[in-house]
Amino acid sequence: MADNCDFDSASGSLESTCALTAAATLRLTSESVYICIAADLLHQMMTELQRAELDNSRLAPVIAAARHDICRRLDLLLVTVESLVVAKNPTRVTDLSGRAKLMIYGLAREIEQLVIQAQGAGDPLIADST
Repeated sequence: MADNCDFDSASGSLESTCALTAAATLRLTSESVYICIAADLLHQMMTELQRAELDNSRLAPVIAAARHDICRRLDLLLVTVESLVVAKNPTRVTDLSGRAKLMIYGLAREIEQLVIQAQGAGDPLIADST
């Protein structure tokens, strides 16, 4: 994966993966729906941080240092969510749900730390949105 991850370009993938058609809604548990929502929120948070990085040169080193790992983990989360949406075996659904939740918790903690660092750098956009 490239070091310069464009979070805006991947948004269609997550939206289409989590698009809840009538047939998909019947198959998905509420937990799966919440996992889709959480993955989308993480994606949106990282997109905002990337925009803040572009607008504030003091944030660039902080976000750039974490970007590659976060991109890789968001991609892995997307693959897990895609597998979860199509999984039919209850054991597989349980396993994928657990993996997705662990990834979500880890990414949320890391992105939260970036937001705290961004607030320390004095970015008003980040400070107002939390």
